[in-house]
Amino acid sequence: MHGRRHLAASLARALTQAPSRSISSTPSLLQTLDSSVPSPPSAPPSAGRLAELRARLQADAPSLGDFTYSVEVGTRKRPLPKPKWMKETVPGGAKYAAIKAKLRELKLHTVCEEARCPNLGECWSGGETGTATATIMILGDTCTRGCRFCNVKTSRTPPPPDPDEPSNVAQAIASWGLEYIVITSVDRDDLPDQGSGHFAETVQKLKALKPEMLIEALVPDFRGDPSCVEKVATSGLHVFAHNIETVEELQRSVRDYRANFKQSIDVLKMAKEYAPPGTLTKTSIMLGCGETPDQVISTMEKVRAAGVDVITFGQYMRPSKRHMPVSEYVTPEAFEKYRALGVEMGFRYVASGPMVRSSYKAGLGTCRVSGGSNHPNLLSIITGDGYLQQRTNAADTLFAGSQLDWTIFCAVNMARPRHWLIDERLVECGGWSIYGSSFVGSVGMVPCPSGKGADHMQWC
Repeated sequence: MHGRRHLAASLARALTQAPSRSISSTPSLLQTLDSSVPSPPSAPPSAGRLAELRARLQADAPSLGDFTYSVEVGTRKRPLPKPKWMKETVPGGAKYAAIKAKLRELKLHTVCEEARCPNLGECWSGGETGTATATIMILGDTCTRGCRFCNVKTSRTPPPPDPDEPSNVAQAIASWGLEYIVITSVDRDDLPDQGSGHFAETVQKLKALKPEMLIEALVPDFRGDPSCVEKVATSGLHVFAHNIETVEELQRSVRDYRANFKQSIDVLKMAKEYAPPGTLTKTSIMLGCGETPDQVISTMEKVRAAGVDVITFGQYMRPSKRHMPVSEYVTPEAFEKYRALGVEMGFRYVASGPMVRSSYKAGLGTCRVSGGSNHPNLLSIITGDGYLQQRTNAADTLFAGSQLDWTIFCAVNMARPRHWLIDERLVECGGWSIYGSSFVGSVGMVPCPSGKGADHMQWC
């Protein structure tokens, strides 16, 4: 009896000195000790015996490290809880249901669904403006690459493209009455032209059915093939978009091994070279992947040097546990600083916010010159909510000399639903006189002869 009490005391002291122990492993260890130690012991266990006990306990039981968590890119640790500003809207509404039904009927795919975009319900239902936006994904729903952030299905040998898809996509989009559409695709490294011909055909068929529609093509890198880039850039689109996804330093840990920063930058440069004058180039960066502010700024500088007009920043959100973990949730204040910095660098438009995605309401604030107007410089506002409600001082980057580009991004404040409030800074920079209709929702701009800018602002 005395021997058992002494052994229990020794075991307790051993557990106290080595705290990372499992209760579940103790009974089997006690049984082992009971059968191997004579009773009663003639002396306390030696130092060597205690060391042996500790080693066996440490080998059999989980350590304290198994119950502590941190979030690091590239590990399977416990994810960070979503902050209060990362709220998602439950999909619903008549427009949402109609678009979804039409997509199923024509067997079309959207990146909104495949990538589990948090803005799907808001974009499809039209949000506050009632202008529904969808991003159509062509060339199937299976990608030949496997980026660590993406939820799209992958395969080395995906099904062949549907030859009727360009016509089906064009008919569906034309019937929705949208003014702005984004067409994107999976990577198709298995095809001789990387799918560029399919892209160009889709754009051309859509323009034939609805010439006035603005089209953005969000394309893969086509392995950097110049002929593929040229084919899409000259197809009739208005915005050529290709996402670099993350900062230069994290390319290998975030994207598929066949993608790289230089290749993506070269694609954007070639698009600007091949596309007709006035075509915008655009890219997007995810934040929260482990990047540093200095890396973000350096990447922005290189993107701007490539002639890119539009850049967007959004929070990376982990689609599932098998994907790359979130390194951090970037605050709205930090996103605003990146937006202001982008404007300062000369980007013609910067969308930056936790819920922003490359295709998220891509037509927001986009204005186009309407040739059918009595005035040659009448601008039709597609929609004016969202991030452009933040009154920006970016107007000086939107006007060059005395010519108004065919596509500009206007700072419009929709605080009053039936009245357009034009930021005075929009005209202070270039000597523009403003006129517009508060109900029709259009704003016109004409050069101000006196050059006094805001002093000549008028309402029609």
